[in-house]
Amino acid sequence: MIKRTSFILADGFIPYRNQAVEEYLMMNTEPETCTLYLWQNQRTVVIGRNQNVRGECRAELLEREGGYLARRLSGGGAVFHDMGNINFSFFASDPDYSVARQQKVILGAVRSFGLDAELSGRNDITVGGQKFSGNAFISSGTKHCHHGTLLISADTSDMGRYLSVPKDKLESKGVRSVRSRVVNLAELNDAITVESISEALLQAFEEEYKSVPREVKVSELDSALLDSLTEKFASPSWRFETEPDFMMRKSGRFSWGGAELCFKVSCGKTLNVRLFTDAMDPSLSLTAEQALTGVTFSAEALKFALFAANTTEEQRQMLEDISSLVTEA
Repeated sequence: MIKRTSFILADGFIPYRNQAVEEYLMMNTEPETCTLYLWQNQRTVVIGRNQNVRGECRAELLEREGGYLARRLSGGGAVFHDMGNINFSFFASDPDYSVARQQKVILGAVRSFGLDAELSGRNDITVGGQKFSGNAFISSGTKHCHHGTLLISADTSDMGRYLSVPKDKLESKGVRSVRSRVVNLAELNDAITVESISEALLQAFEEEYKSVPREVKVSELDSALLDSLTEKFASPSWRFETEPDFMMRKSGRFSWGGAELCFKVSCGKTLNVRLFTDAMDPSLSLTAEQALTGVTFSAEALKFALFAANTTEEQRQMLEDISSLVTEA
């Protein structure tokens, strides 16, 4: 049972620092406590944990124009942040972590402005069929984070310029461009600003958990650890993840997301395997890569390795879909 709540507001707009605060808060989540973190990034493209920069955004253009490329800990697809966004992160531990309650906070805040916000699938929140919020999830043992963004008055022209969403993903959503799929809340109610929605979120948070949240300052956190985490998130090795010279690539799109399976092969065995995906499960890539590395490069052997992987039932279905990509190995 949640007995204590707290909230924290970011102390700046650089994504790597804000990511560091987020990971710190998850690492230090206490039992029977729920924390809400609100933050903004200056012009930033944030890609999912297992995505390939090459296929998701125009990184050179973004950085040439003073923007930032960031890679988050959670799975899912690429998103655009600017000062017309407000981002939220909830932290709680088992058995009190509840995505449903956290979603009620978001829905309650937006509905307080007279908008009929509703959940769409597992990770989107929409009004009138247009998306204004995407959500993703991180778990570390018994500690969990549910985070996402709210579009308030984001520059959708920049969004379209920097994001290079695969055509098959847009087609799977029934839209022609990333801009046509989303909506800024301020377009629907001009009373909605970053400041007013932040206040509404804190009010809805208090009402849902029936607890007045205690404010925590970033300055109260361990500065040395924050500096170390900031350095990690800012490093090219984390953001770009040097891509080996793969000899073969297989790609496809499934009900749960897109997948690009890449192989480097020598003497008939797989030396290196990478799975790039926008699947919500951040551990899927590692499961597939470990299963397929060092395996004889034949369709039969690769499929057997995927089917034999020790994994969850949800991942097993996804691995079965991925196995369809290796039918011609």
